[in-house]
Amino acid sequence: MSVVRAIVVPDAQIPFHCYPSMRAMMGYLRDTKVDWLINIGDWEDNRELSRFVGKKLKTAFAEDNLLASSQLAGDLWAEFVDAANASHRVFLEGNHESRAWHFSETHPGFAELLDPKRRLRLDETNTLYVPADSEGSVFRLEWKDGKIAGRSYAKSERIETLHGFGFIHGWYHNKYHSQQTVARFGHGSIGSGHTHDMQRMQIERFGPDSPEGITFGSLCAYEQPYIKSPTRWQKGFGELLFDPKNPGLYEVNQIRIVDGRFIGPNGKVYDGQWRRKKRSSRSSKTTR
Repeated sequence: MSVVRAIVVPDAQIPFHCYPSMRAMMGYLRDTKVDWLINIGDWEDNRELSRFVGKKLKTAFAEDNLLASSQLAGDLWAEFVDAANASHRVFLEGNHESRAWHFSETHPGFAELLDPKRRLRLDETNTLYVPADSEGSVFRLEWKDGKIAGRSYAKSERIETLHGFGFIHGWYHNKYHSQQTVARFGHGSIGSGHTHDMQRMQIERFGPDSPEGITFGSLCAYEQPYIKSPTRWQKGFGELLFDPKNPGLYEVNQIRIVDGRFIGPNGKVYDGQWRRKKRSSRSSKTTR
């Protein structure tokens, strides 16, 4: 059986990302056959554009800071694309990307600078951009004619294909967000980001194979100035396996990253930290 593999890249909020976690993940991508590389948004932080930041800071420093962070975010996405060598690449807009659209509405001189597709150079990596946050679009992998096909649905479009797996950036942020998300979606299972945690919850219904809502962690650094209380944050990413010949048959791996390391589904440990190797006692002795 030839399965189709999709790798889900969660929130990173560059430049407040965890590069060791990214480095470990890219090591796994190089060792794995990837068919779909799906970024579920908030790849950039865009803190300068947040409504929580004063107008003076926005207008005085936004352009230089955004140019620098956009360059880094575009470079890192290109690294992921190169490591995965996937047949298909998708980028879902998160609420941090849509900050750019909201800011450009009141600052039209920034419109070209703030275009996420341009800033992240998505055309150069042949990456499909899905306006998930600003327009409510949903991306879905669907079983079709013995294959797995991808389709972006606008908010107004009706989903008619019975078997599929949806992706959004995120609609909710409460304790039971995954269950609430899949109940609202109403078209099978769905994966999302936004909450930076790992959750997997089903909805109640008659019959087997209940749809589920799943989140995949984040690639953010924990040390954020706005964190004042305990969180459910977990570094990690997602891997989904689909059997194209059997509609509805899939499996999900929620892969936890701890201190820049994780155990891949292949049993190999991937380490993104620069660690100094311990010297053996024999080599540490002084020769006379």
